[in-house]
Amino acid sequence: MEEKELPPENQKPSGSKEKFRAFIEKNKGIWQLIKFAFVSMLTAVIEIVTFAVLLMTLRNVNTPINWFIFNYEAIEGGGGGLGQLIAFLSSITIAQVLAFIINRKKTFKANNNLAFSITAYIIMVAVLIIGLQIYTAPLMVDAIDKALDNLTVTEFLVKVIQMLSTFVITFLCNKFIIMREK
Repeated sequence: MEEKELPPENQKPSGSKEKFRAFIEKNKGIWQLIKFAFVSMLTAVIEIVTFAVLLMTLRNVNTPINWFIFNYEAIEGGGGGLGQLIAFLSSITIAQVLAFIINRKKTFKANNNLAFSITAYIIMVAVLIIGLQIYTAPLMVDAIDKALDNLTVTEFLVKVIQMLSTFVITFLCNKFIIMREK
């Protein structure tokens, strides 16, 4: 009896590379989530290293800043103030630019309008930083600390909640709105 050749979509992969490729193709969303998590970890390390280098470099640039939501007091002996603000904003900007580029090209393989993607990404990041991290953090700490009555545990719990929330929101916004593949 002669064996019929199956169409490519019905063929079973034979080698491990083919099986892996078949898994990725079948589970595209899961694979994107894995790549997104890896890029997030990589850019978090870059953000921390950049922040540390800038903080040490700008230690003597400690003019106090009190404007809008930015309240950076100078620290006696050096540190804080303008140097701390520059380190914070520069490190997060560098990390977000890298995350945008890598995720757009490698994770989501987006080919939608670049100007739209950049604008939407900037808005999303600004809302998450200002709204979720700067504005709601003290509100969450106050509310949760009333129940836990342990400020250190509460602060770390709020930080973890914010990090996980930011991760989920960013992934979903990127996948379904900002970095679509047409």
